Amino acid sequence: MSSPSSSISNEDKKPQGLEKNNVNYELGEVQSVISGGSDPAIDIAHKPHGELTPEMDKKILRKVDLYLLSFVSVLYGIQFADKLIPSSAAILNLNSDLFANSKTGYSWVGSSFYLGYLVFEFPMSYALQKFPLALFTSLMVVSWGIVLACTAACQTMESFLALRVLLGAFECVTQPALVILISQWYKRSEVFSRTCCWFAMNGFGGILVTSICYGLKVHYDVNPDVYGMSPWRVIYIIMGCITILVGVIFYFHIPDNPSKAWFLTEEEKVMQVERIRANNQGYGSHHIKKYQIWEALTDIRTWLYGISYLLSNVPNGGTTVFATLILEGEGYIGKDALLMNLPSSAVEFAGFLIMAFFSNFFFRGKKLLFTIFGSCLTVMCLCLLAWGPDAPTQLAGLYLYFFGGPLVSVGLISLVESDSLGHTKKVTSNAFLLVCYCIGNVAGPQAFLKDQAPIYNTGKVTMAATQCAELALVIFLLFLNIYENKRRDKLGVFEPPEDMEDAEFADLTDKEMLWYRYSY
Repeated sequence: MSSPSSSISNEDKKPQGLEKNNVNYELGEVQSVISGGSDPAIDIAHKPHGELTPEMDKKILRKVDLYLLSFVSVLYGIQFADKLIPSSAAILNLNSDLFANSKTGYSWVGSSFYLGYLVFEFPMSYALQKFPLALFTSLMVVSWGIVLACTAACQTMESFLALRVLLGAFECVTQPALVILISQWYKRSEVFSRTCCWFAMNGFGGILVTSICYGLKVHYDVNPDVYGMSPWRVIYIIMGCITILVGVIFYFHIPDNPSKAWFLTEEEKVMQVERIRANNQGYGSHHIKKYQIWEALTDIRTWLYGISYLLSNVPNGGTTVFATLILEGEGYIGKDALLMNLPSSAVEFAGFLIMAFFSNFFFRGKKLLFTIFGSCLTVMCLCLLAWGPDAPTQLAGLYLYFFGGPLVSVGLISLVESDSLGHTKKVTSNAFLLVCYCIGNVAGPQAFLKDQAPIYNTGKVTMAATQCAELALVIFLLFLNIYENKRRDKLGVFEPPEDMEDAEFADLTDKEMLWYRYSY
C-alpha cells in the first residue's frame, strides 16, 4: 500500500497528470494533497475499522437526524422569523413611527438587510473556512441577536436601516455553515430531503413571529399603553433574546465536524467517514486553495446556480417584506392581515415535510428534477397572484408560492452541496450563490412602488417574469449535466486511479474527478 503523501502530488506543484485506462485527467490536473492542507476525514479513514453494515448506517443516520438536523432546523427557522419581522411590524406601527415621511424608505427595509449580506458574504464565508465552525457560527448568531434586540431602540429611519445592514452582515454566515454541516454528515441521496427539513422550519419561523405579532396587536388595540412603547419594538426585543439563546446553545451542541461529535462513539465516528465516502468529499480542508477559487468562478455551473438563485429570489425579496401589505390589498386590514398570513407559513411547513418524506421514495437524488418541478409550480403561483381574476385566486397563488418558491432554493442549495466539490470551491460557489441571493432580494422590494399600494401591480408582474427566466436556466442546467455525464461515460472512467489512495477525501474538485457524475 502506498503512503498517502506519495499518492497525490503536492498542491503547490504542477502535477504530471494521472493515467488510468489510457485516459488523461486533463480537465483539472490533480493539484490537491492528502498531507498538509488536507481533509481531516483522511486521518479517521485510516483507522482500523470493520464493515459499515446497513444496521450501523441507519443507527448513525438516526443519531445525526436527532442531535444535529433537529437543532440546525430550529436555527434556520429562527433566522427566517427574524427576516419576517418587518412584514408583520408594518402592521404594528413601524411604518407610522419611522417611515411616514418617506416615499421609498420602507422598500429599503428589505434591501438594506441584503446589502449588508452582500458586502460581507465572501469575507464571512472564508472566515468560516479558517475558524472552527461551531465557535464562529455561534458568535455570529449571538451578534445578530444583539443587533436585533437593539433595533427596538431606533428612533429614526436612518438608524433602523443602519442596523438592518449590520443584521445582514451577521446573518450571512448561517446558510454557508449549514451547507458545510449537511455535506459533512449526509450522503448525496440524503441531502435533498434533509435540506427540505430545515427549509420547512421557515414555515415554523413564520408561524412563530406572526403569532407573537398577532397577540401584541390584539392587546395593543385594547390598550395602546399596555407595553409602554410601540408593539413593533416589543417583537424585536423578544426575537433578539430568543436568537441569543439559540446562538449560545449552538456552540455547546454542534460539533465542528463529525470527528468531534459528542453523540457518536469512536467506532461510529469511523463509520460516519465510510458513510460519506461515496460523496467524494470529506469534512473540508481549512487550507484555502487558490486554483479552486478560480475553478469555481470560471465554472459555467457556478454561474447557472447563481443567476438562477438571483432570479428566484426577486419574488422572495418582495414577499418577505410586502406579504402582509399585499394581503391588505386583498381586503384584510390590521390584525386580520396577520391572521391571513399564517396559512402561507403553514403551507411551507407542511409542504416541505411532505416533500422531504416523498423525496426518499420518488426520484431519489434527482435534485434538478425537483428544482424544475418547483420552478413550474412557482411560475403558476405568481401568475395567479399577478393576473388572477379575483381575490381568492390571487390569495391561493400567494399561499402556494411559499411552497414552490423555497423548493427552488432547496434544489439549488442541494446542487451546490453535492456537485460543487473541493472544499474551497464549495465555499466559493456557495458564497457566489449567496451574493446572487442578496442581489435578488435587494431588487425584489424595489419593484413594489408606494404609489401602487396596496395592489402593487409592477411588483407582482416582475416576480412572475423573473421566475419564468429562472425556469429556463434550470432546464438548460439539466441538459448540460446529462451531456457531461454521457461524455464522461464515453471516456470509460468510473472510479479513481488505483494509485490514488483515499481519493474521496483528497479535497479534489468535481472537474478533477472524471469518475464523478453530476446530479439531475
